[in-house]
Amino acid sequence: MVVPFEQAWLLLKAYDFYGDLTPDYYKTLPDRMIRLIEEGGMEHVSVRPTQHYLDRKRHRYHPDQDLPHQFQRRGLGQYGFTIEAIMAMMANDLIENHPELKEVLSQKLPPGDQNSDLPHSQPSVAFNALTTDMPKVDSSEKQMGLGTVMTPHFIMDKKTGKLALATVGHRPLTDRRRQTIKVTPTTSLESAYDNTDIHESLPERFDFLERQVPAEMQQEPEQAVPQSLIPQEKDYSHLPEAFREMARARDEANKMLKALETLM
Repeated sequence: MVVPFEQAWLLLKAYDFYGDLTPDYYKTLPDRMIRLIEEGGMEHVSVRPTQHYLDRKRHRYHPDQDLPHQFQRRGLGQYGFTIEAIMAMMANDLIENHPELKEVLSQKLPPGDQNSDLPHSQPSVAFNALTTDMPKVDSSEKQMGLGTVMTPHFIMDKKTGKLALATVGHRPLTDRRRQTIKVTPTTSLESAYDNTDIHESLPERFDFLERQVPAEMQQEPEQAVPQSLIPQEKDYSHLPEAFREMARARDEANKMLKALETLM
């Protein structure tokens, strides 16, 4: 059976980025990951996901899907990039720019269901990372809808002091045990979530890379004022000591007279 060209994309099995970060961010992601590999790995996030994540991914997404096209460049295959490594790198960028987020993730806060008697627990953080062009019927937790969005959830691993990939869903998930910090990038056109209910230090919007200040808004470094333009105190050392104070008082009086004439 020959599939019409306009329907051929439906048979693709590939991930793409969600698209609420800048094209330059996605373009430079592979090279920044390579640099971190050469430097010894990520500082804030573990590359090893939890078993719970692996189970939910199997239920909610088709296996063996191609990585986004930014990772299809020649020469990148040798690094063995995975979808988990990509999402971990994005989380590492997030923490790098928001150290306050890592502090909040380390604290025990009220549970997601605050009307319950559940104990306090560490919150999670979630952001929309990818989409898939071949959605799967979700067979986990009786959620049978089709989902094209891939939203990783990270929690703090107390043993390593790093974030770990805990689960994944179609948009941020609701968890009775823990609250979820919902990340909206500063470059996103979507409405942001108010995270101050979770902790007062959390912003509504987050940066995944350091914001660049436009050249026209950058302040030029202050230049030293030439010594010749700085008013110099008059030197009276050449006069006999008995006349120095008299000459200084005379000059001060002349300055005051000039100031009064200008005022008049």
